[in-house]
Amino acid sequence: MIGPQELIERYQGFHQDTDFTNVEEIFVNERSGWAQADKALKAVIDAAVDGGVIYIEQELSRLLFDEAGRCTGFEAQDGKKYIAKKTILATGSETAKVLADSAPLKTELQASHRLVAAAVVVGNTKLSPEEAQKYSHIPVNVHAVGPIHGEVMPPTPEGLGYNLKWCRDESFKNTVHHKASGQYISMPPQEEGQLQRTPPEGLKRRLEIVKKGFMGPHAEEYPITSYRVCWDGVTPNQDFIISEHPHSKDLFITAGGSFHGWKFMPIIGKYIVDLLNGNLDSSLAKRWAWDRPDEGAAHGDLLPKIELVDV
Repeated sequence: MIGPQELIERYQGFHQDTDFTNVEEIFVNERSGWAQADKALKAVIDAAVDGGVIYIEQELSRLLFDEAGRCTGFEAQDGKKYIAKKTILATGSETAKVLADSAPLKTELQASHRLVAAAVVVGNTKLSPEEAQKYSHIPVNVHAVGPIHGEVMPPTPEGLGYNLKWCRDESFKNTVHHKASGQYISMPPQEEGQLQRTPPEGLKRRLEIVKKGFMGPHAEEYPITSYRVCWDGVTPNQDFIISEHPHSKDLFITAGGSFHGWKFMPIIGKYIVDLLNGNLDSSLAKRWAWDRPDEGAAHGDLLPKIELVDV
């Protein structure tokens, strides 16, 4: 634990104008780190292909079921059907929609309260080479005191330059009426690209609060030049769902990343394989079950409490 002044001195003045109102101590974890999700995902895909996995890019239309309700694969948007002995549904924020699209009249298959699509907004500020060098050693900063509620990441390589990445630690839903099933479901906007690059002005203003909280009167010198709305599937207690669906044999749900799941990428596959083979540790199977108690939360403040239309 250190005080604000020591933080300012330790990281070359980056926090000189940060709002430390009511902040007395700051926790610094020097063993923490960060990684670029897109590069990590590509590395995993490449490793899987090198290991013999057949990788096919397709747009999912619906799951397929036999007369007994067993999942037999899926149908792609182009009409091609893929038949499988076991189907893993790892569709993140789209999971509730996929289940509703696939079996709209089977209420027992629906995600209901178990999983909700939620999103946070992030933005990038371009840095000069000198600024990138100056701030290259700052940590991942999380400011949860007062109205700021956000993060700033160290300079990230982007094309030929570097970006500072800002994130607002506040998630929101996009609840719409799913006509076929009669449900009201939160899902990403269905427009092209889920409108990820064009957030509404209300989200941009929320991100500006984060930037100003860190940069103070110099915030205008660091304009946000690009945005990204990041969607995930969130469970009530923010534990994963890694479970065979109790109402559809051979359909395995792996979802509920809850904004902290991707960092488990190097190890999570082991547990999914254990699930498929029927030997997942019983305590984990109970914790990650489709039907389970929902007490507690890893980061309750990040559970979605507002609607996109109200931002």
